[in-house]
Amino acid sequence: MKIINDIGIQIPQVYLPKPGIDLQKWAVIACDQFTSEPEYWNEVEKIVGDAPSTLRLTFPEVYLEGEGGDERIKNIQAAMKKYMDEGILQPHDGFVYVERETLHG
Repeated sequence: MKIINDIGIQIPQVYLPKPGIDLQKWAVIACDQFTSEPEYWNEVEKIVGDAPSTLRLTFPEVYLEGEGGDERIKNIQAAMKKYMDEGILQPHDGFVYVERETLHG
C-alpha cells in the first residue's frame, strides 16, 4: 500500500485476474432476484465449468440454510489460496472505479 501523507491518502493494492483469464467466466453476477434460485446457480456452474471464477469465492444465499456449509467455506478458502498461489490474481497499485448505470440514469 502506498501512503501519500501530503494529501492524506493511501493507495491500496487491488488484486485482479491475470491477463488471459476468461472474464465472461470470471465475473459472476448475483442479482437479488436470482440469488435464492438454485436453477440460476446451476446454470452459472455449467457456464463456468473448471475455469477460474468468482463463483468459487462466493457463498450464494440459496445454500446458506442447507447442508454442507462448512465444506463450502473450506472450498472457498482453498480457491482463494489457489488463486493467490498460482498467480491467477495479481496485485496492482491503484483504485477501481465503478460507474453503475440503471434504466433511470
